[in-house]
Amino acid sequence: MTKRKIVVELSDFVNCLRHGAIKFEHFSTAFADQLRNLSVGSFVVILKGHEKDYAKKLMMVMWKCRGEHTNCLVNQVEKCGMKNKLQAFVGKDIVFVNDEKPSKKEADKDTENREDETTKTNDEMDETNDDEKDAASN
Repeated sequence: MTKRKIVVELSDFVNCLRHGAIKFEHFSTAFADQLRNLSVGSFVVILKGHEKDYAKKLMMVMWKCRGEHTNCLVNQVEKCGMKNKLQAFVGKDIVFVNDEKPSKKEADKDTENREDETTKTNDEMDETNDDEKDAASN
């Protein structure tokens, strides 16, 4: 594969790991221009310096959408693993954009936790009111 393989800098590679349709404005001008020249369809993004190092797997498949967007065709588990690999291989503190939407299970769990906190707070308020009434009657 040579036509649809793009070697990118670290910042563009990190931005490729974003969730959903990624606007070209998030990428460097050079990478965005290369994307504009592609037709709709799949292509491969490889981190610069790791073009021949297939064992580290610092490459991913992307999809060029119509217009000024692209999607990462890598599942969430692999994205997390790739973020860890980047931290280890590159050796820099990399800031990743956390734009991932929580799964329904995570969202439900978060809602339950908030309800538990609210219930505890209401119960604590009732106890405080009871203590104040006891102190006032004495």
